[in-house]
Amino acid sequence: NSILGLTSGSQYKVKFTGKNGANLTTEVWSNIFSYDDTPPDVTGGLATLCPPTSALRLDLRSRFDCGSWPTPLKSDLDRHQASTSLLKVRWKGFVDPESQVVWCELRVIDQADGAEVWHEANVPCNGTEQQIEMTGLNLQHTHTYEVKLDVFNGAGLNSTTVTKTVYVDTTPPNISLVRVWDEANIDPTSLRDDTDVYVDTTP
Repeated sequence: NSILGLTSGSQYKVKFTGKNGANLTTEVWSNIFSYDDTPPDVTGGLATLCPPTSALRLDLRSRFDCGSWPTPLKSDLDRHQASTSLLKVRWKGFVDPESQVVWCELRVIDQADGAEVWHEANVPCNGTEQQIEMTGLNLQHTHTYEVKLDVFNGAGLNSTTVTKTVYVDTTPPNISLVRVWDEANIDPTSLRDDTDVYVDTTP
């Protein structure tokens, strides 16, 4: 039987009363339970991809390393990496005051065709701070990926949040010529130690 009129966030217990033909009754109480009809709040949280330590970092923004928590600027969290087998995702700030954040579901999505290239369900998690490393991936060169997190509470309700993207680049820059010259614009074989040096890279 369903129970109507409950208030989300409140605690309840149910009393069962049984009566027989002799008009004798027995009462039994259920355990106390909380009612929650709202999914976790992920609007104030942050989920971000962290480059693996072996990645070729093209953005050079060390503050986004997994060793230190990034600044919550969601427009400034895009990634480049060389690894095709590893992704790390980190999150914090998800809340559910009624029944708590209890588990997450992660999906790695290829933005080229929307294909799901990795899926892990029932990941134990909470909303405070956590990091998951996904290994054995088969990411493709020049493809862009994102991670979708479905965040579940104790009542089984979920909200979805998406990380910023990571672009996979497995090739180093192509530089065909490097020329060094001094302030006199002469291509020397040696330079004075007090000379300003200029470098020209020709792609």
